[in-house]
Amino acid sequence: MDPSADVHMLSGAYAAGAVDDVERAAFERHLQVCADCTDEVRALRETLVRLAEGAAVTPPQGLRLHVLDQIRATAQDRRQVPSAAVPRPQAPRTPWLVAAAFALLAAGAGSLAWNQHSAAESAQQLAAVVADPAARRVTGTATDGGDVTLVRAGGRAAVLTSALPGLPAGRAYQLWIVRPGAITSAGLGPAERAAAGSWSRLVDGVRAGDVVAISVEPSGGSQQPTSTPIVTLQA
Repeated sequence: MDPSADVHMLSGAYAAGAVDDVERAAFERHLQVCADCTDEVRALRETLVRLAEGAAVTPPQGLRLHVLDQIRATAQDRRQVPSAAVPRPQAPRTPWLVAAAFALLAAGAGSLAWNQHSAAESAQQLAAVVADPAARRVTGTATDGGDVTLVRAGGRAAVLTSALPGLPAGRAYQLWIVRPGAITSAGLGPAERAAAGSWSRLVDGVRAGDVVAISVEPSGGSQQPTSTPIVTLQA
């Protein structure tokens, strides 16, 4: 993170999951002492969830058991856990709705301008996925409470959560792409107390028929799921 940047200005990028691991850790420390940023992040995340709720469907019965069978049958992947990829910009199909969504993400107390172009770019891509009228939307309830919505448009997906519980020290949410014979990390969600409430992540490389799952893992991430997924959604 640029030491000269005002940490308050990262609220929009953080809400959209458009910060790197260093920025995320620093901003989550800041959230513990800043009520204004906490409220702003909550409002921005809720806006993203509302944009996706309209056309969401319920995942089919038995999907979670199928994913658990896949996890048990899939050999451990010994590669390093990849961080969530940041896709290249894509021209939105509904410019006015994307612009509205992005304006909500970028808005702060008073007039807010992001000083990090890449973060704003990633937030715009997430908003474009959520606003795409051709996107597939599915919503499921997590086992410990809260809802998770998956919005897939093309090869990208937005994962939007609402009212998920916080996690114990040293634990984080981790996203997975599950295919027959392969389970790949799709990056980390927030950790510990910062995981409570609503948050979003942009996931690249999601194909029709893939299953996106979320599990609770050590804060540094796991190579394969080490706990039962709290939710599974079919793209």
